[in-house]
Amino acid sequence: LAPAVLMQLPRGALKFTVADSVRASASGLPCSAFVGGFVSGSIEAVMITPFERVKVRAQALEAASGARSSGVLRSLLRAEGYAGLARGLEATLWRNGLWNGAYFGLQASPASDYCSPFALGCLAGAGGSFLSTPVDVVKSRIQNSDTRPTPWMLPGLVRVAREEGVAALYR
Repeated sequence: LAPAVLMQLPRGALKFTVADSVRASASGLPCSAFVGGFVSGSIEAVMITPFERVKVRAQALEAASGARSSGVLRSLLRAEGYAGLARGLEATLWRNGLWNGAYFGLQASPASDYCSPFALGCLAGAGGSFLSTPVDVVKSRIQNSDTRPTPWMLPGLVRVAREEGVAALYR
């Protein structure tokens, strides 16, 4: 729990700083807030993917064998080296980029003139979750698999939708 909590401070600072900076740089674009959010989420993804890989693998193994994060990390490093910690980076880039893009994009939308900050925050969070949850489902499957080469996110999204139905992308 401690590493996850400690990660939130730099993650939040990075997210808001980058999103604001990119939004200001792209202020001529009608979707500059979405672009700023997408870029901030993508940068954030690079930071968190190794932690996500260990977390996903530990959660899957914990149910079966009581594995702990430190043991999972050692096992991954032995089996795949440091590059193994990057498994799922592409899907994490999409997940975080879409969530942050939707969140910051909706926060800066015309709805902000008509909604309370609480309602707008709920709307932005729901919009981000609606876009990113299917990608998160596929990301977790990629990070928990040993398939070589590492599967890509988009074909995984299509495969889950075809084989299990679209509802499976929102589990």
